[in-house]
Amino acid sequence: MAVKPIQIHLADTRHLRLTRAGQTLHTIEDGTAVGLTHWLYAFSDNAVRPSSEITHPVSCTGTLFVLPLVGRAQVQLRTEQADVEAGQLYFVPVLAGDVVSVSNLFRNEWINYLLWEVPAVGHEQAGARCADIELRPNELHRLDCDANLGSVHIGQFAGRAEYTLDFAEASDVFIFTIEGAFEVQNRLLHARDGLSLPCARCLEFEALSNNAIILVLSRGGLHQDRENG
Repeated sequence: MAVKPIQIHLADTRHLRLTRAGQTLHTIEDGTAVGLTHWLYAFSDNAVRPSSEITHPVSCTGTLFVLPLVGRAQVQLRTEQADVEAGQLYFVPVLAGDVVSVSNLFRNEWINYLLWEVPAVGHEQAGARCADIELRPNELHRLDCDANLGSVHIGQFAGRAEYTLDFAEASDVFIFTIEGAFEVQNRLLHARDGLSLPCARCLEFEALSNNAIILVLSRGGLHQDRENG
């Protein structure tokens, strides 16, 4: 079997979809990321105008995640509705063909959120949940999700801070730089750049700016994390 390649997803090469309600920048569409096909079906960076709504057609049966970065997002799926603040992660079971709407209830301010889809893995899925995010300096915070959905980490780092995440087994990993710049596996990532890293045994990165924020998604066994300095 051929080794899956590492792929960088540059922010300025993302597919842009503009509507009257706002914009969606697609890093991954329909599982097309090399090395992550059948694991991460969609990943997008979204901005919604005041008093507006964006809709997202669901690509696959599985779980949809919404991570507000600025403001509060109201997420609607069939009869399920949730208000999700910046500092929280919302995830909900979805079916292929569902349409999820995300509304901005503010009258004068835009909102910004990340959205991604993970396919089902053949088990009964739990209901919708919301996990709180607690950022501590120079640490990755593991969010409280169903282990079958993989791992979700987020962290804020000062310049020159290094970190290592070890995996108990080879894991497919997707990294997204929310703010600032990082060197990840010897590759430079600026704000809103992504990196797909297949079959990783460990993840090493260094923050290159202050208040840099990184998101790490993985499918596989997590062993331990280490702060290197």
